[in-house]
Amino acid sequence: MNILAVDDEPLMLWQLTENLKRIFEKPEYRVSGFDEVDDVFKHLEWMKDEPLDYAFLDVKLRGMSGIELAKDIRERSPKTKVIFCTAYSDYAMEAFSVHAVGYLLKPVSVGGIRDVLRQLDKLQATEVYVHAPEP
Repeated sequence: MNILAVDDEPLMLWQLTENLKRIFEKPEYRVSGFDEVDDVFKHLEWMKDEPLDYAFLDVKLRGMSGIELAKDIRERSPKTKVIFCTAYSDYAMEAFSVHAVGYLLKPVSVGGIRDVLRQLDKLQATEVYVHAPEP
């Protein structure tokens, strides 16, 4: 499983990646953190044959917005679950317009991330149940 964290503030990026490593602690889970958008694109190109499962993005980045980055990620990997981690509550509607599955306000905690992931699991379980073919 591949997890991406992007934040242009080094301390926030470090905190986010550490929290993600606590949650996704199995050896087969790979958490990659970046503070530069160009490095994110290089990483995505390098792993183009592997799925990107989660992208945890800040809304405000140097070079482009997190919303624009989410659009690019969704074009490359439509099944990636995008979760925004930001200090700005006023971008929530725009974030969900790119089909984000979560929106967390900084500082992002392990508990907050777990809550979003639990809600996502519940949604996916409901979708399977609701869309299950009838016998």
